[in-house]
Amino acid sequence: MADFVWPDWLPTAPELPPPPVDPHRIEGLANRFIAASQDALHTGPDALVGKSGADAIEAAPAVAEQLGPHAEYNHAVQELWHKNHYNPAKMTTKDAEDFIGQIKRSRDPRIAEFRDMIVDKRTEYLREPGAKPSGGKRR
Repeated sequence: MADFVWPDWLPTAPELPPPPVDPHRIEGLANRFIAASQDALHTGPDALVGKSGADAIEAAPAVAEQLGPHAEYNHAVQELWHKNHYNPAKMTTKDAEDFIGQIKRSRDPRIAEFRDMIVDKRTEYLREPGAKPSGGKRR
């Protein structure tokens, strides 16, 4: 099969401007992230919350193992917040989107590893028969 060569003389479409910012989009993104966290903690296959009796005793080592990284994640996100000098009273939608983007792109192992673990657990849970996604409106 021959490679197609795009001729220089053939016009190309102009690059489109970025879509307008949806002020409600960041709320949906944050809600989906929180929902993924809640699914992993409450209803996922390795749920931490809602165990009692023998189930709670058996789950204790896994719970302790997962709570440590969660605390480290919270501390790292708080450091990122303070590093950016955000003021919640003056925070704009752009600031919020920027902050969520920084968390999503973060290479800090305390953030990246915990974030990826939550995403993996949600993906694993959603593959189970009868699993129902929850959270903000999907767009």
